[in-house]
This record gives sequence, structure tokens and C-alpha cells, in this order.
Amino acid sequence: MSDSQAPWLCQYNNEALFSRFVIRFSYPEIYDAILKYKIENKILEDKENILIYEKMRDKFLELADLIDTGHFIPIKNMPTQAYLLPNQLLPPNNIPMFRGTSGLFLVNQVVYDIFCQQNLGKTHFSQVFIYDILNEEKISDVPYYFINVAEKREYLNIQESKGISEYDFIPNYSQRKIFYPKDGDILLSKEALSCNVDVWHEPILDYSLFFSNKLVQNLFHAGIKKEDFGLVQCGLI
Repeated sequence: MSDSQAPWLCQYNNEALFSRFVIRFSYPEIYDAILKYKIENKILEDKENILIYEKMRDKFLELADLIDTGHFIPIKNMPTQAYLLPNQLLPPNNIPMFRGTSGLFLVNQVVYDIFCQQNLGKTHFSQVFIYDILNEEKISDVPYYFINVAEKREYLNIQESKGISEYDFIPNYSQRKIFYPKDGDILLSKEALSCNVDVWHEPILDYSLFFSNKLVQNLFHAGIKKEDFGLVQCGLI
């Protein structure tokens, strides 16, 4: 069933749709991107720092799983610094959204301002600036915003939807992945129309992000295009 008010799927992690900029995030009290870089490039080789890095890596893997599955991240652990690796390009200043490493993404000021006018629930942002990982100096005064989507819903109809597939290489894995859907392929229950938040994650669908139609229309009004977020409108069932 088509409906002009239906929510939209954001395909933010589709590498075919978005360029990935080689930018790493530091998460206060959890993960130090500079230390990781120095260890992997043998700038620091003492055992003490290697042990610190290994403990840090384990904590980061736990945090990354929480981010991917729509859990709330404490404000104190939200990233405020991102580091560009050597010989890599900065994102264009006018880009509405771009991918960093680990499938994460940042949005620009215009998009952030629109999000802040919506019903976000527990979802929140942190302001991030980009630094050079070698000299640790800020190399861009353009602010970006890291989003922690911390609202989960279960509106998705896996059986009837198109553009969703299993992981062939992981037997008996319950999670599903997005596979180039078109408008109307992803089917949600009609309850999604009365959702009390404008951004949410569907737990069974990896790297899923759903926007209300109200949010998407506000983005369009500001000049954001479907292609800027890999948007496809859902159907209702």
C-alpha cells in the first residue's frame, strides 16, 4: 500500500551510494584514535601503550555494537573530535552527510538544525570538528554532528518487504541487510504513522535508519535531495 505520509529508509551505510572519508573518531574515556594510529604505525611500540590500546579496543568494540543496534550512548562518551588520516581528502564543505570509518556518519549544520526541530526521543548529537591525526591540529572550522540514534521500533515487515536479504555467509543469523530497495519495497505496519519519534532504528535490520515523512519533507524544503541520504520511501501494510 502506498501512502504519501509513509516514513523513509535512509541507506547511510551503502558504500555504492556514498563515498567514505578516511576519518576516525575519538570517544572520550573509551577510544583514542591518535593512540591507535601511533600503535599501528609503530610510532609507539612500548608494551605499556600496547596494553592500553588492547583494553581500549575491547571497550570500543562493545561501544560500536551499541551504536549499531540503536542504544543510547552517554553524553560523556560521544565523540567531539575526528581525525583525518595522512594523504586523505577532507569532505566538501557543503556536503549534507558523509561516511567516516566503521560505517558511521556525520551531518552538516543545516541537517542538524532540521533534526533538532523534530521529535528525537533519546536520540542525541555531539558537535565534531576535524583534526589532522599527525599534528593533532584542527584543519577545518566547519562543524559536523555525530548522531546517536537511540530509539528502536519494530514496524518492519520482513516477510513482505523487498530489498531485504539474509546474510548468506552466516548460517542461522537472524539479522537482515538492505539490498538496493526502491520506493515502496520496504513495508512497515501502519502503526509507523503514529510513531512518537521522527528517527528510529529497526533492530532486525542492520544499519537501518528510518525517518518520518515530516522530517524528510523538512529536509527537502531545505534543499536536501533523496540522493544525499540514499532515501527510499516505505510502503505501509
